Amino acid sequence: MKENESLYRESLRLMTPALLEQASLFCGEGIGQVSNASTVIVTSLYARLTDFVQRPNQAVTVLEHLKECGHNGKMIDDPIRLFTDERTSSRAELLGERTLALLLPGGAGQLATLVAQESGVSLDAARVLSSRLACLLTDAVAVRVKASGIARERAVRLVRALQAQFSDVAAHLPALVVRELAIQGPPVPVRQQEKAAPKSWLASFFRFA
Repeated sequence: MKENESLYRESLRLMTPALLEQASLFCGEGIGQVSNASTVIVTSLYARLTDFVQRPNQAVTVLEHLKECGHNGKMIDDPIRLFTDERTSSRAELLGERTLALLLPGGAGQLATLVAQESGVSLDAARVLSSRLACLLTDAVAVRVKASGIARERAVRLVRALQAQFSDVAAHLPALVVRELAIQGPPVPVRQQEKAAPKSWLASFFRFA
């Protein structure tokens, strides 16, 4: 990971031409469509994760989920194996679907429907990509918070990291995703609020961007 690089940018950087090519072959979809789908997935998941950890104690819930699923950074060391190694791919599918079930009311199916509509890949391909990339992203999150000390410190570090990158995430969020997943973003800092301030960071971003 590059110094001071956000989780969002780190995860986008993992979508290398080699990874996208293998994902394209695995899914039977064009590489351009797979690239678009991957960007939608990464952006949507970080937006949704940011919303999720704003709720009381949910950052700790995410940390417990990472521990239960055994995320340790090995996925980000060799992400191409998500689409070339059968054992790794099957495990990633299961773990990714668990993550999506935690973050989204409709789980993997809900995200896959949005990804298919936004990128043009089939619904089946969208689900394959969503589950595996969700696993990859949670691995990246696990590595970022691992060195933060006690659980409370790790939870605070996670929330702050997600809040700090949200303007970048919001700039790339499809309107369909914002609407269907009811993305709000972190609260607007008091110093940024106007007399009639919007209720969420995302509303503020779209108002003044």
